[in-house]
Amino acid sequence: MKKLLMVLLSAMLVMSLTACDSGPKKPEEKAEEKAIDIQEGEMSGDTYTNDSLGFKMDIPKGWAMASEEEMLQVIQMGAELVNNDEYTDLADAFEKGLIEGYPLFIASEDALSKVNNSTSSIQVTVERGDVDAEAFSEALKQYLESLTMIDYEVSDSEELTINGNTFYKTVATATPMGVDLSQAYYAYKLDGYILLVTTTVIDPDIEEEIEKAVMSIEIK
Repeated sequence: MKKLLMVLLSAMLVMSLTACDSGPKKPEEKAEEKAIDIQEGEMSGDTYTNDSLGFKMDIPKGWAMASEEEMLQVIQMGAELVNNDEYTDLADAFEKGLIEGYPLFIASEDALSKVNNSTSSIQVTVERGDVDAEAFSEALKQYLESLTMIDYEVSDSEELTINGNTFYKTVATATPMGVDLSQAYYAYKLDGYILLVTTTVIDPDIEEEIEKAVMSIEIK
Protein backbone atom coordinates (compact mmCIF):
# COMPACT_ATOMS: atom_id res chain seq x y z
CA MET A 1 0.00 0.00 0.00
CA LYS A 2 1.36 3.42 -0.90
CA LYS A 3 1.94 5.74 2.04
CA LEU A 4 -0.75 8.39 2.36
CA LEU A 5 1.54 11.43 2.12
CA MET A 6 3.17 10.14 -1.07
CA VAL A 7 -0.29 9.62 -2.62
CA LEU A 8 -1.33 13.16 -1.67
CA LEU A 9 1.87 14.75 -3.02
CA SER A 10 1.70 12.84 -6.29
CA ALA A 11 -2.00 13.71 -6.67
CA MET A 12 -1.06 17.39 -6.55
CA LEU A 13 1.54 16.85 -9.24
CA VAL A 14 -1.06 15.22 -11.46
CA MET A 15 -2.99 18.47 -10.96
CA SER A 16 0.12 20.29 -12.14
CA LEU A 17 0.02 18.22 -15.30
CA THR A 18 -3.68 18.52 -16.07
CA ALA A 19 -5.97 20.73 -14.00
CA CYS A 20 -5.46 24.20 -15.41
CA ASP A 21 -4.43 23.04 -18.85
CA SER A 22 -6.69 23.44 -21.85
CA GLY A 23 -5.34 20.26 -23.39
CA PRO A 24 -2.10 18.93 -24.87
CA LYS A 25 0.04 21.66 -26.36
CA LYS A 26 1.79 21.42 -29.69
CA PRO A 27 5.60 21.70 -29.55
CA GLU A 28 5.51 25.16 -31.15
CA GLU A 29 2.97 26.33 -28.55
CA LYS A 30 5.23 25.15 -25.73
CA ALA A 31 8.17 26.95 -27.29
CA GLU A 32 6.21 30.21 -27.28
CA GLU A 33 5.47 30.03 -23.55
CA LYS A 34 7.34 32.54 -21.44
CA ALA A 35 10.45 31.05 -19.90
CA ILE A 36 11.16 31.63 -16.24
CA ASP A 37 14.65 31.45 -14.80
CA ILE A 38 14.05 29.28 -11.77
CA GLN A 39 17.17 28.75 -9.75
CA GLU A 40 17.66 26.38 -6.87
CA GLY A 41 16.78 27.90 -3.55
CA GLU A 42 18.91 27.71 -0.44
CA MET A 43 18.28 26.67 3.13
CA SER A 44 19.85 28.67 5.94
CA GLY A 45 18.86 27.28 9.30
CA ASP A 46 15.09 26.80 9.04
CA THR A 47 14.58 29.42 6.29
CA TYR A 48 14.21 28.66 2.57
CA THR A 49 15.13 31.48 0.17
CA ASN A 50 14.77 31.57 -3.62
CA ASP A 51 16.26 34.80 -4.95
CA SER A 52 15.15 34.12 -8.55
CA LEU A 53 11.51 34.33 -7.39
CA GLY A 54 12.00 36.77 -4.53
CA PHE A 55 10.49 34.12 -2.23
CA LYS A 56 11.33 33.37 1.38
CA MET A 57 9.65 31.05 3.88
CA ASP A 58 10.44 29.51 7.25
CA ILE A 59 9.78 25.81 7.76
CA PRO A 60 9.04 24.16 11.10
CA LYS A 61 12.18 23.48 13.11
CA GLY A 62 13.61 20.00 12.60
CA TRP A 63 11.61 19.18 9.46
CA ALA A 64 13.29 17.30 6.59
CA MET A 65 13.70 18.77 3.09
CA ALA A 66 13.21 16.34 0.19
CA SER A 67 16.13 15.86 -2.17
CA GLU A 68 15.71 16.43 -5.92
CA GLU A 69 15.78 12.65 -6.38
CA GLU A 70 12.93 12.23 -3.90
CA MET A 71 10.89 14.99 -5.60
CA LEU A 72 11.44 13.28 -8.96
CA GLN A 73 10.09 10.06 -7.46
CA VAL A 74 6.95 11.90 -6.33
CA ILE A 75 6.54 13.47 -9.79
CA GLN A 76 6.93 10.06 -11.39
CA MET A 77 4.18 8.61 -9.19
CA GLY A 78 1.84 11.37 -10.37
CA ALA A 79 2.91 11.14 -14.00
CA GLU A 80 2.24 7.42 -14.11
CA LEU A 81 -1.43 8.17 -13.44
CA VAL A 82 -1.74 10.14 -16.69
CA ASN A 83 1.14 8.92 -18.87
CA ASN A 84 4.35 6.93 -18.74
CA ASP A 85 6.87 9.74 -19.12
CA GLU A 86 10.07 9.45 -17.13
CA TYR A 87 11.74 12.56 -15.75
CA THR A 88 15.38 12.75 -14.76
CA ASP A 89 15.80 16.52 -14.33
CA LEU A 90 13.19 18.82 -12.80
CA ALA A 91 14.27 22.08 -14.43
CA ASP A 92 14.67 20.52 -17.89
CA ALA A 93 11.26 18.81 -17.74
CA PHE A 94 9.60 22.07 -16.68
CA GLU A 95 11.41 24.16 -19.31
CA LYS A 96 10.38 21.73 -22.08
CA GLY A 97 6.76 21.77 -20.90
CA LEU A 98 6.78 18.07 -19.97
CA ILE A 99 5.48 18.98 -16.53
CA GLU A 100 3.39 22.05 -15.69
CA GLY A 101 4.49 22.33 -12.06
CA TYR A 102 8.02 22.83 -10.73
CA PRO A 103 8.43 21.84 -7.06
CA LEU A 104 10.64 24.31 -5.23
CA PHE A 105 10.66 22.15 -2.13
CA ILE A 106 8.81 19.53 -0.14
CA ALA A 107 9.30 19.68 3.64
CA SER A 108 7.88 17.07 5.99
CA GLU A 109 8.08 16.03 9.63
CA ASP A 110 10.13 13.00 8.56
CA ALA A 111 12.22 12.27 5.48
CA LEU A 112 10.04 11.10 2.56
CA SER A 113 11.72 7.70 2.72
CA LYS A 114 10.46 7.33 6.30
CA VAL A 115 7.02 8.98 6.21
CA ASN A 116 4.03 7.30 7.78
CA ASN A 117 0.30 7.97 7.68
CA SER A 118 0.55 10.66 10.37
CA THR A 119 3.21 12.76 8.61
CA SER A 120 2.31 16.38 7.82
CA SER A 121 4.03 18.38 5.06
CA ILE A 122 4.53 21.67 3.21
CA GLN A 123 4.95 21.68 -0.56
CA VAL A 124 5.80 24.78 -2.62
CA THR A 125 5.38 24.63 -6.39
CA VAL A 126 5.57 27.05 -9.31
CA GLU A 127 2.63 26.24 -11.59
CA ARG A 128 2.66 27.10 -15.29
CA GLY A 129 -0.47 28.92 -16.41
CA ASP A 130 -1.38 32.43 -17.49
CA VAL A 131 -4.35 32.84 -15.13
CA ASP A 132 -4.81 34.91 -12.00
CA ALA A 133 -4.67 33.37 -8.55
CA GLU A 134 -8.44 33.50 -8.04
CA ALA A 135 -9.16 31.67 -11.31
CA PHE A 136 -6.44 29.15 -10.53
CA SER A 137 -8.01 28.50 -7.12
CA GLU A 138 -11.40 27.87 -8.74
CA ALA A 139 -9.82 25.40 -11.18
CA LEU A 140 -8.05 23.76 -8.25
CA LYS A 141 -11.34 23.35 -6.38
CA GLN A 142 -12.95 21.72 -9.43
CA TYR A 143 -9.98 19.39 -9.79
CA LEU A 144 -10.03 18.29 -6.15
CA GLU A 145 -13.79 17.67 -6.26
CA SER A 146 -13.35 15.56 -9.38
CA LEU A 147 -10.80 13.20 -7.84
CA THR A 148 -11.93 9.64 -7.35
CA MET A 149 -8.90 8.47 -5.35
CA ILE A 150 -9.76 10.91 -2.50
CA ASP A 151 -13.24 12.15 -1.56
CA TYR A 152 -12.55 15.81 -0.75
CA GLU A 153 -14.85 18.44 0.72
CA VAL A 154 -13.55 21.73 -0.66
CA SER A 155 -14.20 25.30 0.46
CA ASP A 156 -14.58 28.31 -1.77
CA SER A 157 -11.37 30.31 -1.98
CA GLU A 158 -10.88 33.36 0.21
CA GLU A 159 -8.53 36.30 -0.20
CA LEU A 160 -5.72 36.40 2.32
CA THR A 161 -2.94 38.95 2.81
CA ILE A 162 0.44 37.64 3.97
CA ASN A 163 3.11 40.26 4.63
CA GLY A 164 1.55 42.63 2.10
CA ASN A 165 0.99 40.03 -0.66
CA THR A 166 -2.45 38.80 -1.78
CA PHE A 167 -3.00 35.04 -1.80
CA TYR A 168 -6.14 32.99 -2.44
CA LYS A 169 -6.64 30.23 0.11
CA THR A 170 -8.63 27.04 -0.50
CA VAL A 171 -9.16 24.37 2.16
CA ALA A 172 -9.90 20.71 1.47
CA THR A 173 -10.68 18.01 4.02
CA ALA A 174 -10.95 14.26 3.60
CA THR A 175 -10.56 10.93 5.40
CA PRO A 176 -8.50 8.73 3.05
CA MET A 177 -7.34 5.37 4.43
CA GLY A 178 -9.28 6.22 7.60
CA VAL A 179 -7.02 9.20 8.34
CA ASP A 180 -8.51 12.67 8.97
CA LEU A 181 -6.57 15.32 7.10
CA SER A 182 -6.83 18.97 6.17
CA GLN A 183 -5.05 20.56 3.24
CA ALA A 184 -4.74 24.28 2.62
CA TYR A 185 -3.70 25.71 -0.76
CA TYR A 186 -2.33 29.24 -0.99
CA ALA A 187 -2.12 30.60 -4.56
CA TYR A 188 -0.16 33.73 -5.50
CA LYS A 189 0.16 35.28 -8.96
CA LEU A 190 3.64 35.60 -10.42
CA ASP A 191 4.42 36.97 -13.90
CA GLY A 192 2.79 34.27 -16.04
CA TYR A 193 2.92 31.69 -13.27
CA ILE A 194 1.24 30.73 -10.01
CA LEU A 195 3.15 30.12 -6.81
CA LEU A 196 1.27 27.43 -4.89
CA VAL A 197 1.94 26.62 -1.24
CA THR A 198 0.22 23.40 -0.11
CA THR A 199 0.08 22.37 3.53
CA THR A 200 -1.08 18.94 4.63
CA VAL A 201 -2.07 18.62 8.28
CA ILE A 202 -2.68 15.15 9.64
CA ASP A 203 -1.59 15.69 13.25
CA PRO A 204 -3.72 18.56 14.68
CA ASP A 205 -0.96 19.31 17.20
CA ILE A 206 1.27 20.54 14.37
CA GLU A 207 -1.34 22.86 12.80
CA GLU A 208 -0.25 26.00 14.67
CA GLU A 209 3.38 25.42 13.68
CA ILE A 210 2.43 25.03 10.01
CA GLU A 211 0.26 28.16 10.13
CA LYS A 212 3.23 30.07 11.55
CA ALA A 213 5.37 28.87 8.64
CA VAL A 214 2.78 30.04 6.11
CA MET A 215 2.50 33.47 7.71
CA SER A 216 6.29 33.85 7.44
CA ILE A 217 6.13 33.94 3.62
CA GLU A 218 7.75 36.96 2.02
CA ILE A 219 7.68 37.79 -1.71
CA LYS A 220 9.58 40.76 -3.09
